[in-house]
Amino acid sequence: MFAERGQARRMADLGIAAVVQPAMLEMHMTASAPRIPGLPMFPLRRLLDAGVVVVGSSDYPVHSFDPLAAIRAATRRQNAGGETVDVEECISLDEALAAYTRSAAEVLGVGHETGTLAVGKRADMVVVDGLEDGAPEVRRTFVAGV
Repeated sequence: MFAERGQARRMADLGIAAVVQPAMLEMHMTASAPRIPGLPMFPLRRLLDAGVVVVGSSDYPVHSFDPLAAIRAATRRQNAGGETVDVEECISLDEALAAYTRSAAEVLGVGHETGTLAVGKRADMVVVDGLEDGAPEVRRTFVAGV
């Protein structure tokens, strides 16, 4: 995905959500793709700063459906060769988590029942160690609070 600053602002003004696949940054094709001056690949920071709701997703089976890998890609922006791509487009861990939880639920129209931990909502969640250091490990999974 590519978006100029004006396009990002227009998306926000029109209430258009961006459904992105940041894990694709880790694919080999992104390491060899020529750069387009002024158009960063997956401009997550640009979109968020413009007020666009960013929703995380996968493009499985083209790439992994592992949301932890996608969150790592969104926060580190490293391609398959280990090179950091468009570092100014990194987003925070909190922003990446929101894209895969709260924002996704809201855009799907189910934010009233899932997407955040709150009384009365479905309590589906995972306990993860190591997100900050890029080596996440799921410690526990809860479905419907159990």
